[in-house]
Amino acid sequence: MLPTALPIISRHGRTDTVLRLAAAGGARLALSGRSMEPLLREGMVLRLRAYHGRPKIGEVVVFREKEILIAHRIVEILDWGVRTSGDAQPTVVEDVRDRDILAVVDEVLDGEGPDARRIDTPAHRWRGVWFGQTHEYRALFARAREWAVAGVRFAFPWQRPRATAALVETLTAVARGDSEAAAKAAASVPAQRFAEAAERHRCETIVLEAARELLAPVARRDALIALAIRPQTGQLVRALNRANIRFALLKGAARSFRSGGARAHASGDIDVLVPAESLDAAIAALRDAGYSFRSSDALQLRYRRLHHHAAPLFPPTPGPLVELHTQLAPPGTLATRTDWDALSPHLESVECEGDTAYCFDAFASALHYAIHGIGFERFRDIFFCAEYLRELSDGQRAELRGLAESDRIDRIRLSASLALAARVAGLPWKMNARVAGYVAWALRRSDMPSVLRDRSGGVEAWYVAGCGTKFARRVMESDGPSTRQLAGRMLLTPLALAYARAMRP
Repeated sequence: MLPTALPIISRHGRTDTVLRLAAAGGARLALSGRSMEPLLREGMVLRLRAYHGRPKIGEVVVFREKEILIAHRIVEILDWGVRTSGDAQPTVVEDVRDRDILAVVDEVLDGEGPDARRIDTPAHRWRGVWFGQTHEYRALFARAREWAVAGVRFAFPWQRPRATAALVETLTAVARGDSEAAAKAAASVPAQRFAEAAERHRCETIVLEAARELLAPVARRDALIALAIRPQTGQLVRALNRANIRFALLKGAARSFRSGGARAHASGDIDVLVPAESLDAAIAALRDAGYSFRSSDALQLRYRRLHHHAAPLFPPTPGPLVELHTQLAPPGTLATRTDWDALSPHLESVECEGDTAYCFDAFASALHYAIHGIGFERFRDIFFCAEYLRELSDGQRAELRGLAESDRIDRIRLSASLALAARVAGLPWKMNARVAGYVAWALRRSDMPSVLRDRSGGVEAWYVAGCGTKFARRVMESDGPSTRQLAGRMLLTPLALAYARAMRP
């Protein structure tokens, strides 16, 4: 059921009285939503009149449901009120008491202007009456259509979701206190069917309480990890400051440092950005503080050559490892400069418990999380990017979008990261057809069968820059596939694209 009017903000009783008085004077109400199509559509304006307790089938009445006003058609007259339904949703009805009806729709206009034209002609009103009188048959036809669609969709046994079995597995996991197994079992079937099974078996309260209790240890774990990172971050900050190393804390370390460890942001490492010429000095400063490598000299050299950070440094006591970055992205993956010199204008000095360190401002933080979100591997990065995008001005967001669109290597996927983050943040964002196509593809890819999802590197390579470029080949070969595996991916690329196009939006 869709709302067809403005939201109510003030107290119910007072607002209802005002609306009844306004309706008596011919007040107008703007229409939104699609529940009354095709006769009433968004953009039309309803002129109201007072309700005097003499309902007629086919009339459209206005009443409240929670915090919104609803304008639906009367389909049945009851002893104590009326039964209403939206023309486009005959299977959904509402029983409304006489005292809860606020107004009756008297006229329908095609707009809000002073020259708005009345469109509820006699033929229009007759169709409304016919919709009301034939509601029972239209609802029967709609249900039959829904059952037919469901029957075709789940005609084969192996296509039917096992909601009851999933519920049993969830309850079993709840009884064991296994939160991971409970979440996995509940997510194995469509949410609506799982909810129906839980309600049918009177287990909805058990599942809800279990979700709160089972997820609480995860939240406490994250909070403990964040608190544990803060003292180690302080020691690292002091060690680099003593050595006069310029540095900036990144991502989770920066968020924890800014909040004094109060942000429950679980992280497996501490990321630090340093100037390339200071990398050796920073490594020496941390080794003097007890940090050490656990990789061979050859592997350390490989990190220097192929990665955007040095080999991980492990602390002297149990705790997160440290990665010293010289860039935010691996060499050759972006044309956009992400080193110290390029990002130094976006550094902010932050003090916490006597320690001072640089952290990125919202602009550089959004860029960093967008880079980490390339390929949509982890939506956590997209979410944090969205948080920082909301802090930026329109001009800064336009600058960030222009930075991504000007990248010569991976502009499509970087632009897509920002576009999806903007969607999550509820912000308007311009994107071209190729970026929009990648976003649609990547969101579908997550729901594809693993046999196609895990072999869709050819599609990724095509969206990057076309299969003839050096970086596109690098995307295809990112996990070191054999020649046979690479050939298989190329052959499956058209199938993966066709499958994605056939999926529902």
